[in-house]
Amino acid sequence: RIGRFPRVGFLVELIDINGIFRSAGFLNRPTTLVRFDFGIDRFEFKFEVVVRFLSWIFVRHGSWARGIEWSIAILAGEGVFCNMTPCRAISRMSRCSGWPLVFSERHTMRLLMTALGSYGDVHPIVGLGAAMRARGHHVSILTNPHFQEVVQSTGLEFLPIGTAEEYDELAHHKDLWHPFRGPTMMLRTCLQQTLRPIYEYLESHYRPGETLLVAHVLDLASRVFQEKHGAPMASIHLAPVGLRSFHESPQMFGMAMADWLPRWFRRAQYGLADMYIDRLMAPELNQLRKKQGLSPVSGIMREWYFSPQLVLGLFPEWFAAPQPDWPANTRLAGFPLWDQSETMAMPDDVLQFLDAGEPPIVFIPGSAMTEGEGFFAAAVEACQRLKRRGILLTKYPDQLPKNLPSDIKHFSFVPFSQLLPRAAALVHHGGIGTSAQGLAAGLPQVVMPMAYDQLDNATRLKRLGVAHFIRRNKFHGPRLAQSLGKLLASDTTKENCHRWATQLDAESALTKACEQLEEIFLSRIASK
Repeated sequence: RIGRFPRVGFLVELIDINGIFRSAGFLNRPTTLVRFDFGIDRFEFKFEVVVRFLSWIFVRHGSWARGIEWSIAILAGEGVFCNMTPCRAISRMSRCSGWPLVFSERHTMRLLMTALGSYGDVHPIVGLGAAMRARGHHVSILTNPHFQEVVQSTGLEFLPIGTAEEYDELAHHKDLWHPFRGPTMMLRTCLQQTLRPIYEYLESHYRPGETLLVAHVLDLASRVFQEKHGAPMASIHLAPVGLRSFHESPQMFGMAMADWLPRWFRRAQYGLADMYIDRLMAPELNQLRKKQGLSPVSGIMREWYFSPQLVLGLFPEWFAAPQPDWPANTRLAGFPLWDQSETMAMPDDVLQFLDAGEPPIVFIPGSAMTEGEGFFAAAVEACQRLKRRGILLTKYPDQLPKNLPSDIKHFSFVPFSQLLPRAAALVHHGGIGTSAQGLAAGLPQVVMPMAYDQLDNATRLKRLGVAHFIRRNKFHGPRLAQSLGKLLASDTTKENCHRWATQLDAESALTKACEQLEEIFLSRIASK
């Protein structure tokens, strides 16, 4: 039957189609039952006709029938599967059936993924890389050797950028956590230490038609390479602060971004920030561009550094709703929540402490924090005032108070997904990874934002009704104890924490992110 139909829902079952897809070289795993439920727009074809067409098109044109976009509709009994491009159709087929989509060897991608920053930056990228590897792709992670073990524990290829000594030097820099000097120092350091090394890795490892670039927000080299060579690329945003908007503006230190302020005033502030960033970054960036035969660029953070193919946000819509002035190719997947729990067991001494009493309050000022004496002193005092047990997390114990009470313990590192479900509350710096893990565990949170994306994340947590935030200069024991006491005693806070925890699905978030990466890669192949 051919004709127009209203958009309504249908159900289709495809029985024993694994032979067709195996002969096409697309799936290497049996698929015996696929169920769908979506609408119909224009055409229906009988099942046998479409299967023959699919089989022919996959076998004859292994790269997705280059340049062809067509609508599929399969009539099987009362059901219809329709109106989708090949990439999205097979992706939906895999998701609905419960079988992961696994590319055959000739469709396998090589991903070059950059992870710049601290654990909160590296963990989500490694988690996404591990998920892509599980789907049959080859993944290389470009990051500092400080994270070599994290990368290699998942079976991913590790490509070193800089040295572990450079990471430690940066972590101990006196300006790292300053709200203004910190970001300036970080941008300058990233340019000096990563721009050319990353570009050289891309030149030596990129294979046209096989490679996808996945760029961390601080990685400008991949964007230059993409522009020079036309490589497919996805820009990864772990937090919404990098996606500027004049509708619901992200909150940043030193900038008045309240939604009630006139948009021209907010644009003027961004304009001044863009001028400063261009002065800081453009000379070295444009030197690399000139060497590659590209013209100079300005407005680096305004729009240039976004991939023209995909801007992928690793956070959910309810945490930061898409804005009309975001890049049109922005897609949101959700929080990945990967934290080494699959490769690292809970230490015995942590388990013993957890089993010895009531759930503790967990305190962490950031994995790279080395000057957290005030934070940890306030943590100990707050626990004593509330008569609560506490866990202090840091890899740099020199910043801890001497002679901790017996009901307050220090541990170097514990995967949050194992620890936080057994905690009472979480006190932290507002990093996006820690914020997401706190939401997943359903914990009330107190945030001490200091720099970078932390103020925006803290504002969004407060808006969700799960957190208070305290400025660093007011972060003291009595104030912290008061905030924790209110949150722990509030039934509304408990309800909000439970509500948002049930919204999180790390597996689904990783699946969506993987599908987006696969789709732009296959679309790129089809366009050639």
